[in-house]
Amino acid sequence: MYQTHEALLFGRRRSFPFLIAAHRGIPSSGSVVQNTLLAARVALQEGADIVELDLAQSKDGVYFAFHTGFEQTLLGTKGQFAQMSTQEIEGTGYRNEVRNRLHHGPERMEQLLPGLRGTCLVNIDRAWLGTDFDHVLGWLESLHMEEQVVVKTPVEEPYLSIMERHSCMFMPILREPGQWEVAKNRHLNIVAVECQWREKESPLAQRDFLDELHQAHVLAWANALHLSDDFTLSAWADDYASLSAGPDEGWGILTQAGFDIIQTDFPFLLDKWRRNSR
Repeated sequence: MYQTHEALLFGRRRSFPFLIAAHRGIPSSGSVVQNTLLAARVALQEGADIVELDLAQSKDGVYFAFHTGFEQTLLGTKGQFAQMSTQEIEGTGYRNEVRNRLHHGPERMEQLLPGLRGTCLVNIDRAWLGTDFDHVLGWLESLHMEEQVVVKTPVEEPYLSIMERHSCMFMPILREPGQWEVAKNRHLNIVAVECQWREKESPLAQRDFLDELHQAHVLAWANALHLSDDFTLSAWADDYASLSAGPDEGWGILTQAGFDIIQTDFPFLLDKWRRNSR
């Protein structure tokens, strides 16, 4: 493990009790669609420090900001994104919140990312799915946004070996404690780890493990997303608990445990709580 390009991330962390990551660039309400430059700019105005974006590849190899699996919801098509050409994608307008067709569709990463240059940190998710991952990383490096872009993947092969060939800031996704032992012993530019756990007693959510990360100069990222009533990424210490029962039942549990970054669908309210809690 080594670290480079981390100055902006750690400088930002020193300025706040914790950092706020906006899920999919949020919002996706009205006609402001997730994974777009406008959504990212709104999230930054709402207090986000980091914008999370999903990368997907078209049939002809162009990178877009889009979460595959939502083609029907967002585009009104049953087709798979990876089987659509760039022309088809750009000719298919988004559906807004009330399912009316918009005049714009998914945005190319080559246009979206430069639009965020110098403004915030960006977490790239799902870049390993259905792509030439090695080419994706090389392309990201060609943008010269090394201090802003953090890439994440599961702790699996071939992703780790491919990451070792590049100097992009990396955030491995940990679902088991032993995965940290694997990741930290590889030649990877690890600046943070994303912890996902289902049980409150999980070692990934305990202070001693987070202290170990901090001693290694690594930040800890928690997902406060409530994606389903049947599935949790943080033992239900999430956005829904924070909004329905109060922040101490969700975001407060995560910050008390020692997490440095909280990913949320509600950056404005989380930032309001952050400012009031300082």
